Amino acid sequence: MLRRSKGRKPAEDRQVDRRGVLAAGDDPDFLELLVRLLEREGHEVNRTEETDDALSALMLHPYRAAVVGFTGRSTAVTLLEAIRTHDQPQVATTPVVIVAEDPRNRDFAWQSGVDGYLAKPFHSDELLAEVRAAIERPDDQRDAHRQAQLAAASEGDD
Repeated sequence: MLRRSKGRKPAEDRQVDRRGVLAAGDDPDFLELLVRLLEREGHEVNRTEETDDALSALMLHPYRAAVVGFTGRSTAVTLLEAIRTHDQPQVATTPVVIVAEDPRNRDFAWQSGVDGYLAKPFHSDELLAEVRAAIERPDDQRDAHRQAQLAAASEGDD
């Protein structure tokens, strides 16, 4: 699971865009921890425990990013595909970070358009760095980032 962070600057010392982050997952304990971490980082966070609700929330509000962590092996990737193929640009272009139970869908997630991917266990600072990078990465660099992640994963498989 998550390990406690060390030595982070308090959120009030950083400028944060207040459009918020959507946290979606089906494990209430993990979702609560995720929300607390993101709020401590200074983000306004909306949470949902259902994939349909996550997609509806993205249609109603322009989030800076969505952090998705469902226990089903393909649930997060299925939601990612629904986001990427949505006809509303504010939904389709939302940066998405997947938090997975295991790394088996990592390559498929990168191919499907994820902006960040973490497999449990990980350090809370890793999660916050992935979310920050996904938010700050310019749109014209997102595809190159995905391709670099796929290349790095295939080199690690050799």
